[in-house]
Amino acid sequence: MENKELAQLRNECKTLKEQKDRLLKEKEILEGDLHTIGGTYKSKIEQFEYDNNRLRDHLTKLKENQKSQEISNQNYESNKKVKNTFFFFNATPSPPLLKKKKKGELESKIAQLEQTLRQYQNEKNDLVEKLKNTNTSLQKKDQIIKLMSSKNEEVIEELRRSKSQIVTRLPSRQDLEQLKQEFNQYEQLLKSLKGEEIGKQFRRLSQHITAELESWDRIISSTKEDENEKTLEEESSDEAHSDEDTETLKNKYEEELKTVKANHLKEIEALKTSHANEVASLSDQVRKHIQSEYSTKLRKEKETWRRVSLDTENEMTQKITDMERSLESMIEDEIIKNNQEWEKKII
Repeated sequence: MENKELAQLRNECKTLKEQKDRLLKEKEILEGDLHTIGGTYKSKIEQFEYDNNRLRDHLTKLKENQKSQEISNQNYESNKKVKNTFFFFNATPSPPLLKKKKKGELESKIAQLEQTLRQYQNEKNDLVEKLKNTNTSLQKKDQIIKLMSSKNEEVIEELRRSKSQIVTRLPSRQDLEQLKQEFNQYEQLLKSLKGEEIGKQFRRLSQHITAELESWDRIISSTKEDENEKTLEEESSDEAHSDEDTETLKNKYEEELKTVKANHLKEIEALKTSHANEVASLSDQVRKHIQSEYSTKLRKEKETWRRVSLDTENEMTQKITDMERSLESMIEDEIIKNNQEWEKKII
């Protein structure tokens, strides 16, 4: 039992170490990915900022050109009213028509540039969100690794303590040896009872058989005396007939005596068999009684062990829940701080 508990503790420690190593590897991979992604996103952000500035400058120039065009149009209209003359060019649009066409082209270009700028801004926001999510996942992994590293020894100590409690509550070797000694005493008692009972049965049967034989001997002797008296009273003419009757009675009595002896032997064998069955059933009952007592003790110890295990498991679950809650609050605070820092860097 102790070896099983120690093996279980070793397996749990090994599992915790493997989880810790796996999380460390994942952290390294995520850090590498973050570094790579951060460099890529940084270069993209710089390119976006450069394009954004260039587009803003271009847009400013276009707006200035538009204003100058509007001023020139106003001047042209005023000159037109004053002079009240029209200038015609060879199959070419008038200056106001040319200016309107250029104005439409400029407005379309401005709309395209604004759309491109919005697209760049959306991509920039997506990249910032991805960086925030990656940073959050890395922080969670780091917190979990730190928590497992700090609580590994505490968990092992708690498992050892619970294991020691379980071992002390289980039946000891002394209890098992005591049960074995009690079982041996019961077996010896059964054997002694078996010998005494069989002896008593044999004595009773022998006395009964002896009494039966004596009664049959008395009957035979009395019969012989009666026959002798009859033979004396009868005359020699009846001697042959009386001898035949005596011989017949003798054979009859001998057959009856054999039958009685055989019946008594059968009764003896039946008594032996029934007594052996009773002894076997009694030994089975004693064995079952001992096994039931041991099973009851073992069941009680297992129930106690199960309750202790449940209490320990509930305690550990409560501790882990509290740690997870504190960890979540810490992670949320760190996420808020990191988001603020990233927003500052991006802006």
